[in-house]
Amino acid sequence: MRPPRDPKTQPLLDWKLLFNGFVVVGVFESVFAFLFFFAYLRDNGIELDMVINSFEKFGQAGAGYPEDTTELLLTARSIYFVTLVVCQWGQLLTVRGRNVP
Repeated sequence: MRPPRDPKTQPLLDWKLLFNGFVVVGVFESVFAFLFFFAYLRDNGIELDMVINSFEKFGQAGAGYPEDTTELLLTARSIYFVTLVVCQWGQLLTVRGRNVP
């Protein structure tokens, strides 16, 4: 069995852990969450180019958008948020179980 850490020499949080959590894994988490966001919109009739190239006309009637665009966006935002939370819980479990030298 491993002895407990020494708080003076082994901090709980260091720059290596922060870099891994925010830069390495965080970028993948956000890309993964955006993938789910746009996949949900695509499955409901809103293509990626309709969102990116629309500017202020997004969601207006007669512009080729579904009638319930607001409801679709609210659901897509919820999917994005839940995906981020699940990924961050997974990251928490993997990072805290790892021995950082």
